[in-house]
Amino acid sequence: MKKIKYHKLKHWLLATAAGLLGVNVGCDFPVEYGCPTADYEVKGRVATQDDVPINGAEVSLDNKYYFYTSDTTDADGRYYIQFSKVPIDGDTLKVYFSDIDGEANGHYADTTVKVVFNLSDLHGGDGHWYEGRAAKEVDVKLRER
Repeated sequence: MKKIKYHKLKHWLLATAAGLLGVNVGCDFPVEYGCPTADYEVKGRVATQDDVPINGAEVSLDNKYYFYTSDTTDADGRYYIQFSKVPIDGDTLKVYFSDIDGEANGHYADTTVKVVFNLSDLHGGDGHWYEGRAAKEVDVKLRER
């Protein structure tokens, strides 16, 4: 028990000292006094193989970026997800499409799509900590189960 308390205290003291000295402990790569950020959006339409919009499908991102964000498609099958994070070149997001409404619109198989964001996709940065905005449009046709 004493050993656990000692290690917690040691880690807290090291993290506090690092923060006071301006050592970066929150980015994926070394920067001074903070992290650059960028705004991202993924939007599109979910439909059947016959191009009929699917209402009430869940569209979500994985939580590897310490957030969970999702949307539910509207009557036209449209969705929109927006988030901010540290920009990384070649960053691959997994976007999950799930039929969560039971039998209301039929049964459709879950689908996963990989969306890649590159630094060259970013526009409108301020030349300092804000790297800009990137958007991708992803339309998906779900298969019936």
